[in-house]
Amino acid sequence: MQSQPVTEPTQAEAEAVVRKPPPRSRGLRLLWWAMVVLMSVLVGLMAAGAFFNFAMKRHAQRLPVYSKIEGFSLTERSGKTVTLADLSGKIWVANFIYTTCPTVCPRLTAKMQDVQSHVLAHEAKLGRDADVRLVSFTVDPENDTPAELARYANEWRADERVWLFLTGSLDDISRAVIEGMKIPFEKRGPETAIEIMHGEKFVLVDRKGQIRAYFDGDADGIEQLKRTLDALLDES
Repeated sequence: MQSQPVTEPTQAEAEAVVRKPPPRSRGLRLLWWAMVVLMSVLVGLMAAGAFFNFAMKRHAQRLPVYSKIEGFSLTERSGKTVTLADLSGKIWVANFIYTTCPTVCPRLTAKMQDVQSHVLAHEAKLGRDADVRLVSFTVDPENDTPAELARYANEWRADERVWLFLTGSLDDISRAVIEGMKIPFEKRGPETAIEIMHGEKFVLVDRKGQIRAYFDGDADGIEQLKRTLDALLDES
């Protein structure tokens, strides 16, 4: 059989061979797609975070002003007098407890302790005082003396710089809590199953002494409180 002559490739054929990219391995293709997906996820998270911060700032700006707190003068666990003027220029969160409460108060105090951790973490990032105060008003001032509040505060590891515990005469507490904070409480006496009934809301007060929001004391309410607190701090 006569063999076919061998022909040299044309110049165009040779250039096509040179231009043809080497085949990619399956592993390289998977790595490339993984990087594309990862970058998409990161961009999505950054966009979501920016949108969330924007939404929370807008939310803080839209917070209603429920009322402006009237002045009060009460006694802190340290024995020092604390007035509304001492909290001027600070954002503060109030709650309402009494030290012998066997039911809801320990849970409310634990939630306030959670808020304290949040504030201290924020201060650690800032490297300074965030000008946020937590204020626990007793609704049993006749028994919750400064010494008793100090004992209670120590049990809950309350930072004395950030977290205040206030007591005073029954009239002064009633004016501050019922009239000022719009939180009801009622002493019913030892013959009842629950001696003192009181509101369980957490109150967010702005730097001007204005009540801006009320929050439930459950897990969802406290998370919402912390987010709104952050938004007010950013707004400031």
